[in-house]
Amino acid sequence: MLFRVTLFLLGIVCAEAVGGLLGGLVDVDVDREGVAKTALEYAITHHNRISNDLMISNMTELVSAQKQVVSGIKYHFTVKMVKTSCRKGSSIAQCEVPAGAQTYECNFKVWVQPWLNREPVVTQECTH
Repeated sequence: MLFRVTLFLLGIVCAEAVGGLLGGLVDVDVDREGVAKTALEYAITHHNRISNDLMISNMTELVSAQKQVVSGIKYHFTVKMVKTSCRKGSSIAQCEVPAGAQTYECNFKVWVQPWLNREPVVTQECTH
């Protein structure tokens, strides 16, 4: 019994040492991890696709980025967004932010399961 408890505690210590408990949230650098950057871009594109706004919204600030190992990887992003001067259908890369535009915050969760050959699942909560 003592051996099992010791082994269990050793497993927790090892999991913590390599980046947190399994299934726990771990900070991620989107500039160094290409999949995370792609997931963030996908979330912003998805946000624009399902919104009723005529104008494109774009990210002004990445507040936080984390990932969680589940059945795949679930990315958690908190971002500041702003409506641009471009209508939907335009290239987001060329969109300017109007002077005095108000930002709003969105929390995106992007669940990536590449072996299923389907688009990632995105959930979002935005406060205007």
